[in-house]
Amino acid sequence: MQLPKFPIVVLDTETTGFLPRVHKVVEYASCRIESGKVTQEREELFSIDGEIPAGIEALTGILTTDLKGKPRFSELLTSLQESIPADAVIVGQNIGYDLGMLAGEGLDLSSHPWIDTSTLASIVYPEFESYSLPAMTRILDLPHEPKHRALGDVHATTALLSKCIERLQLLPKKFLQEAAELTAKCGGGYDMLFQELLASADAATPPAWLRISHRKHPASTFTGTVPPLSNEQGATLLLTEPLHPGFLQSVITQACLGEKPTWIAVKNLDATLRSVTLPSNASAVHRPFGLLNEDAAETLRKRAELTPAEATLLIKLAWYDTISYRDLSAHGEETNVWSGQLACTEESPAYLAQFNGLPPVVLLEHRHLLHLLTAKECPVPTDARIVIDDASMLEDTVTKALGHAVSTADLRAAATGHAPLTKFIDALQIWVERTRNNLDVRYIAHSDVQSPDAKALRERLAADIDLQTLAPAVQPHVEAVAAFLDPETLDTSIRAIEQRQDGTQFLQSVPRFLDNILWEKLFDPFAVTLLLPPGDRNSFRAILHPKVPVTHVAVQSPAIGWSLQLPSEDSVSLERLLQDPPAGRTIVLCPSKRSIDDAFTRCARPLLAQGIELHCMGFGGGLSRVRGAFIAAGEPSLLLLTPWAYEMLELPPEFVDRLVLCQMPFDHPSHVVIGERAQQYSDSFNDYLLPRMEQRLFRILRTFSEHAKANAEVFVLDQRLMSKGYSRRVCTYLRSLVPEDQLPIAAEAPAKPLKPKKKTIKDNEQMKLL
Repeated sequence: MQLPKFPIVVLDTETTGFLPRVHKVVEYASCRIESGKVTQEREELFSIDGEIPAGIEALTGILTTDLKGKPRFSELLTSLQESIPADAVIVGQNIGYDLGMLAGEGLDLSSHPWIDTSTLASIVYPEFESYSLPAMTRILDLPHEPKHRALGDVHATTALLSKCIERLQLLPKKFLQEAAELTAKCGGGYDMLFQELLASADAATPPAWLRISHRKHPASTFTGTVPPLSNEQGATLLLTEPLHPGFLQSVITQACLGEKPTWIAVKNLDATLRSVTLPSNASAVHRPFGLLNEDAAETLRKRAELTPAEATLLIKLAWYDTISYRDLSAHGEETNVWSGQLACTEESPAYLAQFNGLPPVVLLEHRHLLHLLTAKECPVPTDARIVIDDASMLEDTVTKALGHAVSTADLRAAATGHAPLTKFIDALQIWVERTRNNLDVRYIAHSDVQSPDAKALRERLAADIDLQTLAPAVQPHVEAVAAFLDPETLDTSIRAIEQRQDGTQFLQSVPRFLDNILWEKLFDPFAVTLLLPPGDRNSFRAILHPKVPVTHVAVQSPAIGWSLQLPSEDSVSLERLLQDPPAGRTIVLCPSKRSIDDAFTRCARPLLAQGIELHCMGFGGGLSRVRGAFIAAGEPSLLLLTPWAYEMLELPPEFVDRLVLCQMPFDHPSHVVIGERAQQYSDSFNDYLLPRMEQRLFRILRTFSEHAKANAEVFVLDQRLMSKGYSRRVCTYLRSLVPEDQLPIAAEAPAKPLKPKKKTIKDNEQMKLL
């Protein structure tokens, strides 16, 4: 292995949670390396008060009983300190977390320089989907046993450091010189590493990995016919779109055939650009956050001192062609540097330049479009056609675009050093607690904002807080608080105080009615085409004002590549599925995060004993890390997540063998906004909640169409589809999405069991019960 000559200590911890001093370190492992050679390894378990949480036991395999008779961390503190040389560089995967947890136990290593191998890997492996240790272990064939144990992670981290150094040694001196100049401004472990590499650099030509283009997952070609888009101002075409993932590409291609300006709004612009190819007469317009402010980057480069995250981010900007956030594999605190220092604002030349000389066809995000349409000066041409993909998401994206969710904790952090604002937040917090009255969700009534305390808050805000003295990022939040306390506009908004499980409090305010806003800003001024799931006009009442004249056209879809099975008395349960997993890759959509936690706790270790790793949302990092581990995993493999998370998931095409939907994906009735909006309907379930669920079903199945292998399968396990009053409607809806030859179902009355044809999943006898 290629390791640094200076002394390093690679370390890792296993803990009972994520909060220093609140959660405890139960395992510690380290590997001491001097002159490139391993000189010492250490592994310790520690006793704690109380029990290890069940989820942590399932993840690590460390049981509370394993800690019986082990020393407490404090008893070995001196020994641990002495095992780390004073001049050693600390190395670890996401090392900041381990250093924080160790400091909480009394082992303060803040005086040591450090290197985060996940950040280092994100510099030299731009092609990777994820920089989680399990994902890189499989891709790079790192030694990683036992997994999810401290010493196994130390072995894998040491090997990963070596792999990164091997790649860095392929760089010509010019590149290493750039990196060394930047890391010299922050000192520490990165500086020592690049200085050592620079001293022996002898490569002549840049390696191929420096020229790797951004990841793309192009969709398959849509062979159907796209109807003409709406051309008449004030007229709206409701285009019932197919499940085929290539349909949007065909819409873009058709729009580019004419000269009429067409603005196409999508849910996620970055994901769309990875799946479509833009013709020469089309371009994308990014939100300010997504674009690099070159002037800000140059200012940062000239600073005499940098943080490690600033230095590593600037290395990526120096080595790779970067104009937008999606071009950059930002990792950890680098994301904060981007958003706080390098991203454009609405006044940045790079952002404004996007609107100069635009081609006929423009792509942008829903929220960005709504922001532009409601701005004082709208850059969208008055004769433009507007096409909205994923239009069933329009209610949610407009709500976010025009609403606010202000965290009292963020406000307090922003008030540091500003005495008047701090005093105001103290008073606001008292009003929040009195008004909330120990409820997790408390809707705001006229009496709340007309009370003497609320009036006093408004007067204090007006008299004592000068917005011009606040940081630009804080001003809109303070303005949002002022709007939240305003009684004059309460009838047109939904306002609530929400206290979440971690204790964080939010003041939420969103428009009560969206259809009138959309009528005024979108449907009346422009020719609009909405790409929608099946459904009549009433299914989309939340966004379609009664004044909007509509034409409804359905698109005939080519055959999809997967079949659908509805529930029957013989349907396999989630429990059985997890005990006896099928071959290939399976995605399981669970009704809640709690059900995922429970499944992981019960099944992770037994599956690992079979050589199958269970990938679960909430375990092993954020969704992107779990996604990366699932992509890198062998077969069979299982991924458990909620339907809402699956809608956002990007996976390679022709990758997944089956999708299992455990329950119908209804919105939670206690959702702050959804629960209040539902009250606007005479039959809130059938007219609002049920259509929203059907639209989510469509989006889930369309997402699966992007991921599915040929002959893939979808299984719906929700037994309520055999007995509930809405069963016939939902079954009919699902039938309408899938060609008859791919829907092996024979049932008419929803009260009777739906009997699927007996069929097996190819190459896997274990799944016959499905």
